[in-house]
Amino acid sequence: MNANKSLLLVAALCLALSGCAARTVTIPTTKPSTTRPPSTQEPIEPRKPVETRKQPEAPVEDNSPRAIAALTLTDQAKMQLKNGQPDQAISTLERAINLNPGSGQNYYYLAEAWLMKKNITQAVECNNIAADSLRGDSSWTARVTKQKRRIQSQLKPQ
Repeated sequence: MNANKSLLLVAALCLALSGCAARTVTIPTTKPSTTRPPSTQEPIEPRKPVETRKQPEAPVEDNSPRAIAALTLTDQAKMQLKNGQPDQAISTLERAINLNPGSGQNYYYLAEAWLMKKNITQAVECNNIAADSLRGDSSWTARVTKQKRRIQSQLKPQ
């Protein structure tokens, strides 16, 4: 029994010491080659990302409850703009756009609100969306074009 204990003790000691031993790492004596094999093909140009512009959704049907609610909000925002309340108008128009994202008129009035706040960058963005959405309507196209000129006049130093 004493021999078994001694053998077990020696085995445990060997395991403990081998776990604490330092690892040896072999370092290669030669450096890897830095030359590249000759190319058999012409270099490939990286692809340029395709620029996509999010198109507004199609307008909601004129007689749907969502469209009616959006029109009500648009009228409310027009009054807020008339009363010099661009912040309230922006909030109201954003709600109208959520109900009817295809309505270019909402973007036109949103551009007006941003113009009142002297935020030309936002005004330009909303004017561009309005121009895209209202392209087929000649009376609105004229209004959007006039608005664009007013926005551009704000960009030029006076």
